[in-house]
Amino acid sequence: IAKITASDLLAAGFALDISLAAMTTGKAIDISDMAAITTGKAIHVDATGTTQTSGILVHLDSAGTAITGAGRIFLSDHTGTTGTSAILNEFASAATDETTILRVTGSAALAAGVGLDISAAAMTTGTALDIGGLAAITTGNGIVVAASGTTRTDGMLISVSDASTAATATGRMIYS
Repeated sequence: IAKITASDLLAAGFALDISLAAMTTGKAIDISDMAAITTGKAIHVDATGTTQTSGILVHLDSAGTAITGAGRIFLSDHTGTTGTSAILNEFASAATDETTILRVTGSAALAAGVGLDISAAAMTTGTALDIGGLAAITTGNGIVVAASGTTRTDGMLISVSDASTAATATGRMIYS
């Protein structure tokens, strides 16, 4: 229905610039009522060239200083039921050796924060963290926890605790 085509003259410009400095509770872009989508893509960002070096395909940037527990920079919110073995979010890559697929980086300002929080309080028989499929590892490691420096005085590299009062012989905290 609508197509924006830019020539080589727009190499460093903007194809579409939306400025909404006064907007407080509205939506800049709303893609709704996609009840019929089956195999299509609502948003497709595709860099088909092989020359990308330090470019970023999607950049979400926030300078917010008042974000609360309900605020988010990115939220993937699935509210429907799924079929067996559904995958809701995936990072897939054909990257070569020495590439990091996913990194969580906290600045020095995150001194007392949490780098990665897996919340599975309502899960009863599932697995909160599954690192499976390591059949090809020969000299690699399944998990590496490393610390360096001389400032750690009382912290632990790995801390495991279980406040359960109903643990049985089959409900062990650590099992090998």
